[in-house]
Amino acid sequence: MAEASPKTASPSQAVGRALTFVLLPSGTSIPLGPAWSAFCGALAADLTGLWQAETMLRLALVILIAEVLWSTWRALLVDMNWKEYISDHPLPLQGSSGYAPPYTAPGSPLGELLNGWRRFVRWTRETLPIERRGTLLTLPVLPPLILLLSLLAGPELALLSLSALALSSLEWRLTQRGIKSYALRSVLEIGLSWLAGHIAFAPLTSSSFILACCYSLAYQGAIGLSQDLRAWSLALLFAGQAAALFIVVQQRHPFTTPAASIISLLLVPQLLLLSHFCGHQRHVQYLRRSLPFLMVAMPVAAWMV
Repeated sequence: MAEASPKTASPSQAVGRALTFVLLPSGTSIPLGPAWSAFCGALAADLTGLWQAETMLRLALVILIAEVLWSTWRALLVDMNWKEYISDHPLPLQGSSGYAPPYTAPGSPLGELLNGWRRFVRWTRETLPIERRGTLLTLPVLPPLILLLSLLAGPELALLSLSALALSSLEWRLTQRGIKSYALRSVLEIGLSWLAGHIAFAPLTSSSFILACCYSLAYQGAIGLSQDLRAWSLALLFAGQAAALFIVVQQRHPFTTPAASIISLLLVPQLLLLSHFCGHQRHVQYLRRSLPFLMVAMPVAAWMV
């Protein structure tokens, strides 16, 4: 889990003759947060035969969807400031010239529609910077690509992908109104990723679902800390982990006591670090040093359910 990304992400492009496809980093507060959460979800599914080729390919597909494609979709919608780009690079008044089909005379409804399309094409080719051009063209491609790849792992993952697309769209809508929703982001990057890892290998269990909710809650606190130091952020960070510890204690497993002890011990350094880093705007440093303990606790808890 890493520091918060800047307002505008920097894309990496794979440019082809017909299509420019852009992948954006998730900018999560945890390095490889969605990928790590998907791996923990797979552990919660009692993942066996990890080193078998089929299992590794299936896990890689889930991680690709959660870490790369879901994160790119969210970054394109939420992190990209489209209003600023459009205001800085307005649409041209006239579209590019070309063949005019019948019933598309200037001033006619079809003519206006054709001119609008040509203005858009000219805008993307001549006005919009090339790095933003690829970003814009990726938007309509991502949803069908995500759903197609998700169907390869099963209809349950496709349903989760629909939820991920909807959550990012809702977060974008809230962002347009000036509302930052850390909850929606944490559910997408941790909660849904955990569920995707689980259902790719076994039916979802209530314990695994609750753990996904617990660590989504803790991650919401981590996002809050990465943005600003607030009491509720610390409360969520530790409440989520405490709830996960409670779920582990309830399990009937030969290693319940050792696992609960490990998770409890991993909470201790996080508490001790509070006195050193939570003053004078040093909360980001605290987050960088405390989150590795949370990351270790996640697979331990997942293994127990």
